Amino acid sequence: MKRILLTGASSGIGLAMLKELIKKDYYVYGIGRDFSSALADTGKLTDDKFRLLSMDLIDTVDLPKLVKDILNDGPIDILINNAGVAYYGNHETIAAEHIEEMVTVNLTVPLLLSRLVLPAMKLRGFGMIVNVSSVTAKNTANTHGCAYGATKAGLSSFGASLFEEARKSGVKVMNIHPDLTDTALYRNADFFPGEACDAHLEAAEIARMTVAAIEEMYTNPGLNISDLTLRPQRNVLRKK
Repeated sequence: MKRILLTGASSGIGLAMLKELIKKDYYVYGIGRDFSSALADTGKLTDDKFRLLSMDLIDTVDLPKLVKDILNDGPIDILINNAGVAYYGNHETIAAEHIEEMVTVNLTVPLLLSRLVLPAMKLRGFGMIVNVSSVTAKNTANTHGCAYGATKAGLSSFGASLFEEARKSGVKVMNIHPDLTDTALYRNADFFPGEACDAHLEAAEIARMTVAAIEEMYTNPGLNISDLTLRPQRNVLRKK
């Protein structure tokens, strides 16, 4: 059974991935800030398939101990850097603490966690790091989301560079670039994705496509899917 460390597992895309991975017979260590609502969904599943770890990723000092404790149980085969936070508006209106939160959660934590799992992956000649970035990382400009777009562009750059650096060791790296998705990411924005089914993505769709790509890379050791971009057919925003 492959063992996965998944951040942001308590809601949205992360919770959808947790459920999809469990169905596919992976063992998941899920990190999240608050699992109170998620437990209603995961309670129907046997807890021998996952372990939920409540943690606020803003406090990065605890990350080395967390990874060490997990590695004491066995190797981490896949790291999925999914946790993310966004604040929208003209840049001068974004609070300094919110800018720091985005940089820490969206960029610093993935860099640190990757650093912590890479030595064992390279030693084994096997492992995978998946970064859930955003389609905004591919935009040349992200008005009303300057800082968020910058963190996601940094994450995508990191993933692309890490693949080139680690590919000879057998470590695979994949960046996921989802577009407008029906999740709580936009709770700090003045808009929602469009309501129509072709105007937004569902978290479950992203989870299925991500897990399918992971399984394809395992089936074919010579294949690395470096970039998976998912977009709704139409681009529609609803004002709050």
